[in-house]
Amino acid sequence: MSHDASGRVSWTTCPICGGQLAIGWHQSGNEAPEVPVEFDCVNRCQLSVSQAVLATEPRREREWLGPINGSD
Repeated sequence: MSHDASGRVSWTTCPICGGQLAIGWHQSGNEAPEVPVEFDCVNRCQLSVSQAVLATEPRREREWLGPINGSD
């Protein structure tokens, strides 16, 4: 499969090993959104496309529902 080379690289956490995951991005035009076109884990994990796409989504802040370690 052929694709355009990435114009920008960002780093995130690999959902498999917790190591660093490089995401290559491409933007096809000035008004078009960037899309991930390649990904590579530094620990050589074999990610599916859906795992890599999910890793690009912003992380949601964790909601604490109660005290930590039983303290108030």
